[in-house]
Amino acid sequence: MPPIRTDLSAGGGFEVKPAGDYEAAVFSFKRGTSNGAKTKGATSINVRFKLTDGGSVFDTYYLHPATMWRFKQFLIAAGIPGDDFAGDATIGYADEFEGYDAGDDETIVHVDDLLERVQGQLVTVRLKVDPQRTNPETGEIYDERNRIDRVLPVGVTADTSSGW
Repeated sequence: MPPIRTDLSAGGGFEVKPAGDYEAAVFSFKRGTSNGAKTKGATSINVRFKLTDGGSVFDTYYLHPATMWRFKQFLIAAGIPGDDFAGDATIGYADEFEGYDAGDDETIVHVDDLLERVQGQLVTVRLKVDPQRTNPETGEIYDERNRIDRVLPVGVTADTSSGW
């Protein structure tokens, strides 16, 4: 590809949406590895949600015992029945099970299959706005940004009487 001429001073980044509930489609996934203090080494899944009124937001889930509740909550909101999560299971991507010797009574859950089932599903994302801040160690300034507070089934709004 040849070089392009562009105005590098032009704004970039993402438009910050006001806090609130937005309908979104589960759009894409990116697999990684966590560097976080509590989840270091765990598989991470970065999920991109496309808002139906324009724009995208992202959330990251970790395959780690301390944070599985968030991933489960996302999957249920996207249409996976809660019964699919009854009891103990070993969860991971299909390639992580290569050479794995599962016991006769062990339930294996492939993340790939779950993500395929929720791709394109509509959900409600509850957005918050994180204000601009400065990293005290580096002095780097982080712009104001959206953060997903919760992923809910479509039609569930800020009314907390639903239990969501």
